[in-house]
Amino acid sequence: MQGSLQKLTGAAGLLVLLALLIVINRLAGQIRLRADTTTEKLYTLSNGTRELLAALPRDVTLKFYRTRNAENLPAAFKQYAQRIGDLLAEYEQRSGGRILLEVIDPQPDSDEEEWALRYGIAAQQVDALGEGPALYLGLAALSGSRQVSIPFFSPGAEPQLEYQISRLLTDVSRDKKPKLGVLSGLPVMGQPASFYSPGGGQPSWVFVSELRNQYQVESLPTTFADVPADMDTVLLVHPKRLPEPVLFALDQF
Repeated sequence: MQGSLQKLTGAAGLLVLLALLIVINRLAGQIRLRADTTTEKLYTLSNGTRELLAALPRDVTLKFYRTRNAENLPAAFKQYAQRIGDLLAEYEQRSGGRILLEVIDPQPDSDEEEWALRYGIAAQQVDALGEGPALYLGLAALSGSRQVSIPFFSPGAEPQLEYQISRLLTDVSRDKKPKLGVLSGLPVMGQPASFYSPGGGQPSWVFVSELRNQYQVESLPTTFADVPADMDTVLLVHPKRLPEPVLFALDQF
């Protein structure tokens, strides 16, 4: 009798343990956990991005176009697309409801593919030999009447993913670009073509070209008495021997 009781007790204990495991598994499936195990912390949002999300002036819809069901889909492409999706989901989660993320698999000759093309997102060849299918991996951001897109996420630019997405959000959520004045003793703004330079002028430096994606960039003379009232930011690059009126105007700004 005692042996039978012990068997029943042991069986009941196993059933209870099994039930607990089932409950824990279901609860865990409802909780989104994502650990960033990359050395560079590629998928942990920076403080700057979190501040951007907290200060978004209006709602933004992100449409992530990624191919899911093509034949012979490369494993590297699927993994990269998944990492981008995880990062975008982190943006949505941290936005406090200001960002809505949609993940879309545009099938050939579908309305989704037509809309992707309207946003400037087109399928690209990712096979080195050009023999595989053309795949979608782009992002469109919509806010109010504005729309901005990343036509294709290049795997080589993976370390700049957060920068690309945050810049996209900044561009689409504002009505106009802020004005940036550049004051420099170096020819960072480039040199226009002239009679004395038959080969053409010199282009602006790379960082200035990049700044133009986010700002209205204007050159400031080295002999001004006041910073223009509509200037949002002033960037000094290797300033040398600035006159006292300019130094005073910068100090007041």
